[in-house]
Amino acid sequence: MKPETLAKARAVDETYFGNRPLEKLVAVLLSQVESLRKEPTRLNIQAQTGDIQFVLVSIARNMGWDLDQLLEDTTTKVENRRRGRHYYEAHVTVEPIFGKRLEKFIELCKRYEFHVATLLMQKRKSDTPKRSKNDSFCTGRSISYSEIETRMLSLVDALRAAGFKVWRYKIESTLLDSRYDDSKLPLKREELPKKEVAPRAPADGALPGRKEG
Repeated sequence: MKPETLAKARAVDETYFGNRPLEKLVAVLLSQVESLRKEPTRLNIQAQTGDIQFVLVSIARNMGWDLDQLLEDTTTKVENRRRGRHYYEAHVTVEPIFGKRLEKFIELCKRYEFHVATLLMQKRKSDTPKRSKNDSFCTGRSISYSEIETRMLSLVDALRAAGFKVWRYKIESTLLDSRYDDSKLPLKREELPKKEVAPRAPADGALPGRKEG
């Protein structure tokens, strides 16, 4: 953004609105975000994005914050999380389902980029694995909490609308995963399967492979 554009926005905000308390500015910001949810058209999103930028300038001016520094700090935080292979993992658990209902479950989960897990029970290595009857669940991943939360809650709504009984949903923040970083306690590479030695990216946008250094 051009410096002169920011300067003009600050001047207009100060002249027209004066000094406003933080709680009032936050209320304005939330109102604009809610407008995006109610009317997610391209035209309204474009207009509200400009309004949101203006109120962010107002918040920074009223609080004495430097917008460039705030953006730089956040960019650095995101870069560090990407290098660290940080990701969020969401799980949705439903009552046990089989046959056609399982096929429908898989279909709905796929729409929201969730993978259905196959739970197998096996008492001995020589036994033939059998599908568990305990529950059915699916998993989704993302580098963004808000994105995975939106997808997960939308999936829960869709499952309930289709008659599935949802037992649980949750989101986990992966702070340590030896698949991507075992520097705390190195594992023997020769004992690991290939997917652990050269792992794919944990989620879209994340880096593949193991963290080095």
